[in-house]
Formats: sequence, structure tokens, C-alpha cells
Amino acid sequence: MSMKMNINELTPALAIHPGEHLLDELEARETSQQDFASMIGMKRSQLNEIIKGKRGINTETALYIGKALGMEPEIWLNLQKNYEADLIKLDPKVQERLNSVEEWQQHVVPNVPVRFLKKHAQLSGDPVIDLPWVKMLYGVKSSSGIASVKSKSSYMFRQSTKLKVDQANVAAWVKLVEHKAKGQTVGSFDRNNKEALLQKLKEVFSNNTNCKEEARKVLAEAGIKLVYQEKPEFTPVDGFTFWSVDNPAIGMTLRYNKIDNFAFTLLHELGHVYLHLRDYDEEEIISWESNDEEYRGSGRERDADAFAQDNLIDRGIWDAFVNSQTRFPDEAIRGFAQQVNIHPAIVRGRLCHQFDLYRTKTTIDHKIH
Repeated sequence: MSMKMNINELTPALAIHPGEHLLDELEARETSQQDFASMIGMKRSQLNEIIKGKRGINTETALYIGKALGMEPEIWLNLQKNYEADLIKLDPKVQERLNSVEEWQQHVVPNVPVRFLKKHAQLSGDPVIDLPWVKMLYGVKSSSGIASVKSKSSYMFRQSTKLKVDQANVAAWVKLVEHKAKGQTVGSFDRNNKEALLQKLKEVFSNNTNCKEEARKVLAEAGIKLVYQEKPEFTPVDGFTFWSVDNPAIGMTLRYNKIDNFAFTLLHELGHVYLHLRDYDEEEIISWESNDEEYRGSGRERDADAFAQDNLIDRGIWDAFVNSQTRFPDEAIRGFAQQVNIHPAIVRGRLCHQFDLYRTKTTIDHKIH
């Protein structure tokens, strides 16, 4: 298979000064340097400097040489220009930058959300600096491998055509979360400590004071990494569960600044940790935003949802509460929340989800503090 190549993009083995071509012309015409120098009004020493590559050919000299040899002056100007360009191309730093820019345009720009990574202080804007970092982020030796990482089937939500997903954006978010998780140091993970961890988290949710950082600390003590990472557009992801070095890890987008959404999403991801993620597994479990019935009803998502609901509020106690009420005023919600030691916004959030009470007025604060 033949490949077209632009000769201007080739890097020469060496740069040839136009003085060498001029010497060939003079020898072919059996003209001495002295005679030719006199003809074009130049000192012999100056002409010799051109021939030896110590002096360049400017526009005026090109006009004289062209007229004396019966050649277009542009030939000599182009020879000088190409010589200077070749000199630059032979500079190792120039070659590095040219190669980096080419790789960047060919492999990074089509496959990586550059503006997103730059916004989060991961990219400097200089391909020479950024290209090695991007390859490290995506775990590839060559930038040509970024496209295959982006195209992983796990980065495409397939259950619904209504959900707009940009696989490049999803892949970048996932890789950034993985990168940040690697930098975290946490305790040893023991699956037998699950109940103690869940109890501590419920206390964090109930207090709702510096909640995100306190939750991160509690998980770190339990040997679980937690990364909060803003997402780029067309990345309809709530959470992400994976194994990071020696520990399970969770990534969250914090789509809503609400304590009920935060608590449920975090426990949903913990459900994946305890129910689905095996130790040192390479699997990546992405939790999508979708309310698609097929997706939410799938085995793993159904199990993780149930894990979150039942560990926030015992199923039997919850059923008894909702069956004892015909209406759910704030006083009743606060009373029940105090009874089960949970934040009232979590109770109300579950009621809204179960009975579609989102439009009812409330004085309960749902914000994360």
C-alpha cells in the first residue's frame, strides 16, 4: 500500500548550504571565484565565505548571481530558505516540538477533551510538556493508543439512545479519577468492617458538617479511596467504582449539591465495592445518571440501589413509617429522621423518589454543608 508523503515534512540528514550549489555551477562553467566575484561586484573573500557556508545569500546577492548565471534569483533564495529551515529541523529541540505538535494534533485533539483537562490544571498548553503527561494518564506508550482507550465499550451507555454520551469525555473523567486515586494513601481494606463504616457514614450524613471531607476521611480509615471530580459535558456519570493499587476506590461527580443525593450515590458505589468488586480486579463499574428502566433494573444497579436504601434506612422500619402516614409533613419527617439517626433531607429525598413529592413545599435544608 503506497503512502503519500509531503517532502517538506521530511527531516534531512544534513543541511546543504547554497554555496555548495554555487561552487558546482562555477566549476561546471570553468569560472574562477575571482572572476565571478568581480562580475557581481563582490570581494573574492565574501564570495568564498558563501561557498564555504559561512555567509548567506540575501535578496540582492541572489539577483546578482541569478543574472550572472542566467538563472532565476528565486532559485538561490529558495536554496537559502531551505538551508535555514533544514538547520532548524536538525535541532533536537525543534524536532521534539515538531513531533509533539504533530502527535498532539493527530492523536490527542480528536480523542481527548483538552479544555476539560486544562481547566482542572492538568495541562499547560505546551504539547512538549503535556504529551508525556497525557500518555501517562491514559496508560499508553504511544499517543496512537489513546483512541483505543477512548473506545472501550464500558465508556458508552448502551441502554438508552436518549442519553448523550461523549466517550472521549467519559474516558478522560475516568482516567483523571484513577490518576488522583493513585495519589491517595489510605488504610488497609477489610470487608469485615463494613457495618462499622456504614454507621460512621450515617453519623457524617446526620451531622452534615464539612460532610464531603468527613466522608472522605471515614472511607480512608476503612481503606477506601474517594475522589470528587467535576465532569465534562456529555458525561452523564454519577459514580465510578474500581480497584486502585491495593485498595478499592470510588469516584463521584457530585451532580447535585444535596445531602440526600450525596448519601445515596456514595452508598450506591459502596454497594458495588462490597457486592461486585473483587480484590485487585481490573473491572471498572460506571454508575450512569439514567433513569432508564432497563438500566436501573439490571442486576448490579438494582442490587447497589437496594444496598444504599437498606443501609441508610432499614427496609422494615421504612415500610412501617410510610404505611403509617397518609401525608408526610416536615414535622413527621424530622421525627422519623431523629428516630433512625439520619438527616431529614435523606428521608424526604426517599419519599420524593418513591411518591413523586418533589413539588411539595418544605423547610428541610437539602444542601451539603
